Amino acid sequence: SVLVTCNDGVSSPDTSGCLAACDETMSATITVVGESYDVAVSGRTASGDSETFQCDTLDSSYHEAYVLTCTDGLLGASHSCHKMCQTTTSVNVVLGGQTYQA
Repeated sequence: SVLVTCNDGVSSPDTSGCLAACDETMSATITVVGESYDVAVSGRTASGDSETFQCDTLDSSYHEAYVLTCTDGLLGASHSCHKMCQTTTSVNVVLGGQTYQA
């Protein structure tokens, strides 16, 4: 916001509280399991605001979410995306010298 001060009849603006917004033309990069994705907000986002997306929008095998945050015109990203194991995936487990498929 702009603060206007008056000193001896002279008004002066103080724009130090004005922060730049982010828009959909800006992008940030997140990396999940070695794969990088450029991601963007869906529209104009004020500085200090965030937008949350589901990870499966990047890849259908991902779950959890990623968050895009605008900070004075810079778009940042954080995520908790993980790749899900396929139900057809199996592993070998060795217990007491015996190997079992799980």
